[in-house]
Amino acid sequence: MFDHILAPLDGSLLAECTLPHIVAFALTSGARVTLLHVLDRELTYGSAKAADPLEWAIRKSKAEVYLQGIGDRLRKAGLQISTATIEGRAADGIINYAHDQKVDLIALSSHGQSGLCGWNISSVVQKVLYGAHISLLIIPAYRPTPMELISFHYQKVFVGLDGSQRAEWVLPEALKLIDFHHAALLLAHAVPRPEIPSYLAFNEEVIGLLALINERSRMHAEIYLQELCSQLSADLYNIKTHLLISENQIDALRELAEQECADLVILSAHGGSDGYKRLYGSVALSFIIYGTTPMLILQDLNPAIIQPTQVEIATIELPQH
Repeated sequence: MFDHILAPLDGSLLAECTLPHIVAFALTSGARVTLLHVLDRELTYGSAKAADPLEWAIRKSKAEVYLQGIGDRLRKAGLQISTATIEGRAADGIINYAHDQKVDLIALSSHGQSGLCGWNISSVVQKVLYGAHISLLIIPAYRPTPMELISFHYQKVFVGLDGSQRAEWVLPEALKLIDFHHAALLLAHAVPRPEIPSYLAFNEEVIGLLALINERSRMHAEIYLQELCSQLSADLYNIKTHLLISENQIDALRELAEQECADLVILSAHGGSDGYKRLYGSVALSFIIYGTTPMLILQDLNPAIIQPTQVEIATIELPQH
């Protein structure tokens, strides 16, 4: 599925937590990898101070040497590597480079040179999330990361489902990964428990109706998972299923992934009820904002149909602000 993976690196150890995962994905798909470093003049000198040409040249040379060193390590792991050093703001540079070079996956650490913070992802990652419009691999920088690149393998891959084809379209990528890494695939289908307005009396009729709805939902979900496993030739893979019935199926999915100690979550950017107006559906957003597991978010929207937001339109129309 992936031909070109972009790996932005800022020179920090936090950003390098993506490297084992990049190796895992590149070896699985045969994708080429570009290591990108964005040099920000304003971050170094401030907007009011002119850059020292010699100092800037030295900084750029150090960045190129740094990328070359990382590239050499990845080449020894069997990857096809190129490097690029560009100037500009970090998020804008990553987004523009990804679009110009036809990148189909960006691998990002949740935090980088600016350090860890109380937010689950840094501001740079958030900007790339909403500006790149392509698939993203996000690795929590605050989790222990294996430093041995070649020996890293996924053991448990988690896929969240809702019964829709939009959620299922990530399965070919998941199957390729578990086949290559000899990993287990955990398919989790979350079914919402119906909510009853508080002003309704919980008499025997209402309680009986709720029980019937829950049972019907459970039966249909079980049949769905059985048929899906049959279609996937589950006997050829190590596939396990989980059926969740919860008032909040989104939290239930995220908590299950953490309880199962999944080392990768794969999600479609949208599920069956998310429509086409937002870049990410509610499940994907929940994992991005609150999840603690490495995650692959596959963007199912064609960039051509993604409409600019009101703030993007205002930025174009009123650039002075």
